[in-house]
Order: sequence, then structure tokens, then C-alpha cells
Amino acid sequence: LMIFFVFLGGGTVYYTIERSQEQNNRKLEEKLQLVKREVFTSLDSNFDFLTERLRRLSSLIYADIHLYNLSGDLIASSRPEIFEKKLQYNKMNFAAYYQLFYKERTSFIHNEEIGNMSYLSAYETIVDENNKIVAFVNLPYFVKSQELEREMFNLILAGVNLHVFIILLAIFFSVFISNKITYPLRIIQNRLKATRFGSYSEKIEYSKDDEIGSLVKEYNQMLLELEESAERLARSERESAWREMARQIAHEIKNPLTPMKLSIQFLQKRFEDKSKNREEHLQQVSKSLIEQINTLSSIATAFSNFAKMPTASNETLNLVDVLKHVISLFRNDELDLKLQLNGIDEAYVYVDKEQFTRVFVNLINNAIQSIPEDREGRIVLELEDETDYYKACVIDNGMGIQEDVREKLFNPNFTTKSGGMGLGLAIVKNIVENAKGSIWVESEENVGACFFVRIPKQRK
Repeated sequence: LMIFFVFLGGGTVYYTIERSQEQNNRKLEEKLQLVKREVFTSLDSNFDFLTERLRRLSSLIYADIHLYNLSGDLIASSRPEIFEKKLQYNKMNFAAYYQLFYKERTSFIHNEEIGNMSYLSAYETIVDENNKIVAFVNLPYFVKSQELEREMFNLILAGVNLHVFIILLAIFFSVFISNKITYPLRIIQNRLKATRFGSYSEKIEYSKDDEIGSLVKEYNQMLLELEESAERLARSERESAWREMARQIAHEIKNPLTPMKLSIQFLQKRFEDKSKNREEHLQQVSKSLIEQINTLSSIATAFSNFAKMPTASNETLNLVDVLKHVISLFRNDELDLKLQLNGIDEAYVYVDKEQFTRVFVNLINNAIQSIPEDREGRIVLELEDETDYYKACVIDNGMGIQEDVREKLFNPNFTTKSGGMGLGLAIVKNIVENAKGSIWVESEENVGACFFVRIPKQRK
């Protein structure tokens, strides 16, 4: 729009200047025709009379009049002072003389200069009854440049004001129309930002049947497909989890049932054979069955705890007191178990006391089980103060953890022990993450391992 207005303004100025020149030329031609008729009747008069006649005629048309003969010499002038003071040569302009005499043109208008001043100069041929050229008449016309400049300035100023008004009006309507057009698009944008897989999203209500309406229909259809996909995925995940849980439970229960079955069959055969020491065998089998039943009970308890963690009863606790209580549970002359508080007397956190006691008990148990029998066990439970967290470390000098095992260590159903079920560390991780904390392990084989538990400080 700005470029268009610049071209429009330039064209308007150019047209105005051209029109002004045409008007000046037409005025000159009209004056020339008047002068031509008056001068022709006075050509045979003497010099003084002719000069006086030109003066009177000049005062009527408000322009100087110069008269030249066929040789281009000045005959008379309404203002001879110009030639007497040598402001202008008393010869006719050569370009005009050439056009009128040699090219036989009847009139010629062009620009001439006196010093630094430019003006229009019009020439006309004067002919007799036989259509022969007898003289040339010249009218210098000084254009009122200041008036033209003032007219140009007023014209440009009016154009600029009009253009600025139109531009402001166009901007207003552009903003208004663009807001009307983009409003449904902004609604779609906000809804797309809020759309999450598996979460409920509202449909967009849009009644118009246009391009945006088609886009809204596609968005609403996408929401339906997303909801169906999320429902199918959730159903598939639940079925997969139950199948995996059923397979794991069946596997864990099957292990104790096999020795129980063999023991009962062995005892049954001894009673059928009426063996003399069948009473002794009964005691042995009973003891074995009780052990296997206890194993099954612990398996069921572990799966129950993993499948449904009890709701955390969070309270403000001093973590130092929790760690001291855990250490007291493992008092043993054969185990070197130390607590390093690093000068921390109070470490308040907002957690469940029973669950976090279980966390550190589980970690210390794992540390004890990782120490080989031929090595003197040393375990350190250390507490450190960080900016927004407390970090507890369980350090042992056991066999360590292989690098390829560390990533799977906190996964359910993964264990490095022959008799383990792979749920202890998974439960520990679940408890820590529910308290907005984190847990990880660092280890070096045959040197030891360190389990880190980071717990956020309680905010006032």
C-alpha cells in the first residue's frame, strides 16, 4: 500500500507539472495570436511609434514583446532597456530562428535563460497577404515558480494526509478482519496444546461450513480416534500386566510345590512300606512342608505389597532419627555397620516413617547379602546435606554390581539372587519416587556398591 501511494503521489505531481506547462503554453499562444494581429498593422510605422505600440500592448497582456526581422535582428521591443544594458543579445535565439526560418514552422516555444533565471519563450511568424514571412515576434513568459511550488506543496501535503488516513484505516480493518479470521485458529491452537494422549479433551463447536470448519471437523475426529486408541492401549497394557503378573506368580508358586509334592510322595511310600523310621521321616517332611508354606506366604505377601502399595501416611520426620532406628535393628558383633551424619543433627523431611524404614532396611539387607563369606563386612550409612535435598548413601564392600545389570536393577521381576523374586528394589524405588525423591546406584566390581537415596527437604 505504501509503494502504491508513493507511485500515486509521484504520478500526481508529474501530472500537475505537465498540466501547468500546458496551461502556460496555451496562454502564450493566445497572447501571441493577439500580438500578431496588432503588430502586423504597425510594421510599416517608424521605430518610436512601433516601440510605443508594443509598450501599450505589453501592459495589456502582462508580457514583454520583441520583434525581429527576417535576418533575426531586433526591430523593436516593449522593453528596450534589456538590450541596452546587455542583459540579452539583440539577435534572435538561434534555435528559434532555425525552427521558424529554415524549418518553416509557424510557432515555437522553448526554455531560455538570463543568467540563472529560466523562462519560457514563444516565437511566432508574421506573414503578409501573400503568405510571405515579414517578421518574427517573441514573447518571454516568466512562470511564477513560487506559486507553482506552493501549489505542489499543498498538493503533496493533502495527498500525504489522505494517504496516512487511508493507511491507518486499512491497518484498523486489517487487524479487525485478521482477528475475526484467526480466532477459530487460535482456539484450535490452544486445544492442540492442551491435547494429551489418554486425557479427555473437549471438542470444538464451530457451525460454519468453510475451510476452518473442515479443520475443526478433522480435529474433532482426531480426538475420537485418540480416545479410542488410548482406551485400546490401556486395555492392552492392563491385559499384558495381568498376564505377566499371572505368569510370574505361577512361576514363583510352582517352585515350592514341586519339593512339597515329592516330600509327600516319599512319606506316603514310607507309610505304605511300614518303614520302621517313618515317624522320623514324618517329622522331616513336616518341617520341610512348613518351610515351603512359609516361602509361599512370603511370595504372596511380596506380590501383594508390589501390586498395591499402602497409602503413604506422610508426616514431618527427622531423617536422622529414622537412620538411627534402622541401624539399631542390625546390631551384630559380626557386622561392622556405621552411621555417618557429617555433623547433621536435624534433617526434616515429609515422608511415611514405616515405608522409609523399609527402604533402608531393604538396602542394608541387600548390602549384607552382597558381601562374600570370606570377607569381613563393612557397611556405612551416610547422610549428606544438599541445597534442596538430603542424600543418604548405603555403602558396602561387597561383590559390586556388573555394569549391564545396573540398568535393570530396579525393574520388577529382575534379581541377581537364586532365591529372590526381584521385587524388593522395585518396591523401594516406588516408595522413594512417590515421595518426590530419586534413587540410583554406583558400583565397582569386587570393590563394593553405593545406593543413593535423595529426599527433598520439607518446605516451611
